[in-house]
Amino acid sequence: MKKDETKFKERVQRDLNKLNNVWFVKIQQVSIRGIPDFLMCVNGGFIALELKRSEDAERHKLQEWTLQSISHAGGMSFISWPDNWEETFAVIQSLDEKVDRDRQEEWETSH
Repeated sequence: MKKDETKFKERVQRDLNKLNNVWFVKIQQVSIRGIPDFLMCVNGGFIALELKRSEDAERHKLQEWTLQSISHAGGMSFISWPDNWEETFAVIQSLDEKVDRDRQEEWETSH
């Protein structure tokens, strides 16, 4: 039987696969410490996503530092768990949909 955390990661990956204008990669945590679970590009913006099994799950200092560094550099970073995933996904989805709206406006003004 799969762990709850594994099921959550699979759900996140399925949801991200539904988006049209997103590139992402799931990082193997075993190989690189402190790197978020998912790195992605949405509408030209860099997003880091760290997944936790619950809101009160331990957050390692290196993970916190990495997420803060990404935000400081102009990217977006999220820590998400099953109970707040819908909210996090809504933000990512709105950035994905913005690409479609922008492309539609460009097409309409050029034709």
